[in-house]
Amino acid sequence: MIDSSGGNIIRYNEIRSTEDHGYNDGIGGGSNFSAAGSPNRDSDIYGNIIQNVWDDAIESEGANMNVRIWGNYIDLTYQFIATAATAKGPLYIFRNVWHRSWRTHRDSIGGGMIKVGGRDAFRGGRRFVFHNTALQPGGAFDVISNGAVPNCVTRNNVFDCRGNLVSSRSAKPSSDFDYDFFSGNSRGAAREKHGVSMHWNQGGFAKSYYLEFYPSATVTRMQWGKVPMSVAGRRRNVTDPVVTTPNPIIDAGVVIPGFNDDFAGKGPDLGAFELGRPPLKFGRRAGQTVWAPWELH
Repeated sequence: MIDSSGGNIIRYNEIRSTEDHGYNDGIGGGSNFSAAGSPNRDSDIYGNIIQNVWDDAIESEGANMNVRIWGNYIDLTYQFIATAATAKGPLYIFRNVWHRSWRTHRDSIGGGMIKVGGRDAFRGGRRFVFHNTALQPGGAFDVISNGAVPNCVTRNNVFDCRGNLVSSRSAKPSSDFDYDFFSGNSRGAAREKHGVSMHWNQGGFAKSYYLEFYPSATVTRMQWGKVPMSVAGRRRNVTDPVVTTPNPIIDAGVVIPGFNDDFAGKGPDLGAFELGRPPLKFGRRAGQTVWAPWELH
């Protein structure tokens, strides 16, 4: 879409190719650095499956005025969602599931979950990033790419990655990050008062890799040191045992009116899925059962 007038709905598509013949962008257009762009304004992109893309799975750049990107499944791409130019906003990115990211077949270190940056004249719009799930292994390297992050609000996301949440440099208008699960190297300029992490101190949690897209009530972890436990009916000290504990993302979120009012439990779960509620559906059969004639035999 080139300098669309807005009012676009892109839903329930399956955009995929072979690993050797990927797209440049899955959904996108231009002009990126403008007050219009793609999809410009008053638009929804949801319920899609997007795979095999060498750059941006969804390129939403330009005005991004009242644009909502939600409920998409994205895999095998470099950047998941590009928003480098958000001239007007607000842009809402919520309840998406992000899987593998890579640069090339031989370079498995991926890009960013959300691409930001761009020219100063087109970066003033606000981004809201709520309840997205991105899990390793093989996912994006950083959460938000391209340096300082202006005008971004994150809440209740699962950001499992190896790199940084944001850059260490702040930007104007200022951003607000909180209530996110993050497992990577550094939160940078993001000071999350209520953030959840896999990196617990001695005597508490050790890093675990057993989170799943649809959250379970419990996870396994290693508890460092000698721990008194019952073994065959006798109390013994066990060194570095694997134990089962409550999942740290369950009920750990904050209520966001209009986005998670139907949560189950004491509070909203982090990520795209809510334990106790039906999982998300993607692609052509997300809204209804649709089969092509050649798929029936």
